[in-house]
Amino acid sequence: MSVFVNADWIKTKSLEDFSVYDQLTETLDRGEYEAIALSLTYTNSLLLIDERKGRAIAESYNIRCIGLVGILILAKEKGFIGAVKPLLDRLIEEANFFISAKVYQSALSAANEVIK
Repeated sequence: MSVFVNADWIKTKSLEDFSVYDQLTETLDRGEYEAIALSLTYTNSLLLIDERKGRAIAESYNIRCIGLVGILILAKEKGFIGAVKPLLDRLIEEANFFISAKVYQSALSAANEVIK
C-alpha cells in the first residue's frame, strides 16, 4: 500500500461527524463502519466494500458501493489492465480472497473473458 501514499489521485479524509459512526459500531467491524460513516459525510461517494453485511448496510443508507471485482472489471474497461481472470486467480490463490463460483463466472462474463 505504501506505493499509493503519495499518489495525487488519492485523497485522505478524516471522519468529523461521529453521530452516524456510533450507530454502526455494534454491527460492523471498525474499518467498515468508519468507511460507511465517512461516505455519509460526502455526497456522491463511491464506497469500496466487499463484505456482504457492510455492503447491505451501506446500501440501506443509499451509498453507492463497488467491490474489488467491480474495480477489476472497470480497470479492464478503462484499459488499465489486460485481463481480469489472472488477477482474480492470483487473489484467490495468494491472498485467500473468497469469491463464489457464480460471482467468478459473472465477473469473467462481464469482462468478456472466456473461461477455459
